[in-house]
Amino acid sequence: MTIGATTMITMYRSASFLSALTFTIIAFHLFAPLDVRADEAAGGYVLDDIAPNVTGLLNASEPLSFLVIRVAGTEDFLQLNNIYGALSLDFPIVTKRQKATKRKIKKTAKTSKLNCANDKSAVVEMIECEMPASAGEVSDVLFEFLEQVYGVTGDTPIELEAGGFALTTAR
Repeated sequence: MTIGATTMITMYRSASFLSALTFTIIAFHLFAPLDVRADEAAGGYVLDDIAPNVTGLLNASEPLSFLVIRVAGTEDFLQLNNIYGALSLDFPIVTKRQKATKRKIKKTAKTSKLNCANDKSAVVEMIECEMPASAGEVSDVLFEFLEQVYGVTGDTPIELEAGGFALTTAR
C-alpha cells in the first residue's frame, strides 16, 4: 500500500505540517518492506544498538529525522522524531493493539517524568511526549517504554529504521 500525492496534499491541507509529517513516517513504517527495517546481514539489531542510533539521531544534520524501533515479529514500535532539534516520542493510537497499550504508555510516561499530550486533532490520534536532550537519558526512556509497554527483554530481537541519518550497530 502506498500513499498517493492527492492523499498527501489533502493531509497537509487538513492537518498541521508536523502531524502530516508524523503520519507520513507512520505510513512508511507500517507499509515499508520488512527488509528495509532489519539489518539482516548482521543478524538483526539488539537492544545495545539503540544507544548509538539515538546519538546518530541527535547528531543528524537533517532538520527532520526519525528513529523507529520495532519489536521484531510484532506491530509494536517506538517512533522517536528529531524535528529541528526538538526530540519527541510519538505513539499513534490507530490499531486495536495500540489502543490496548494506551494506558501503559501514559503510565510509563508519568513514571519517566515526560511531558506528554494526547493529540486527537491530528490526522491520527497521537500521544506525543517531549524527550530529554541527552542520548543517555533518551536511551533510558526508550528502554523503559520497550520493557513496560511491550514486554521487551534483553534477548528480544528488534528492527530499526531511520530517516535523516545512517543506522549503526554497537558490534
